[in-house]
Amino acid sequence: MSLDLPALMQSGVAIIRDVAGSARIALEHWPLVGRTATDPIYATTPIDRLAFMEAANVTVTDVDGIEHLATAKFTFMEPVEVHERDRFVVDGTSLVVVKVGGAVDPTTGLPYAAEVWTGR
Repeated sequence: MSLDLPALMQSGVAIIRDVAGSARIALEHWPLVGRTATDPIYATTPIDRLAFMEAANVTVTDVDGIEHLATAKFTFMEPVEVHERDRFVVDGTSLVVVKVGGAVDPTTGLPYAAEVWTGR
């Protein structure tokens, strides 16, 4: 029996999620829903998520071509939709999303495992 690449990736991510699930941290995801002339508008209720977190000290370029210092990287082991303008809150600290990445599942259009860098 042979598996195509999307099925193989989905299977691998499911195994990692099951084995290492307790090592993930809880965080709040606040999607950007709009803008006023001067300020962003975020959702009124956050989405609770689990992710692996690792410290980072790397320069990343955002969607506008501006360089930021990324201080943490979060890896979500399920398909999540995150945009560069969203915010995360971990232990009461608000984190700015500066870059989003991850290999995309061609069957869903969402990442197998989304990688999100936060920083300033």
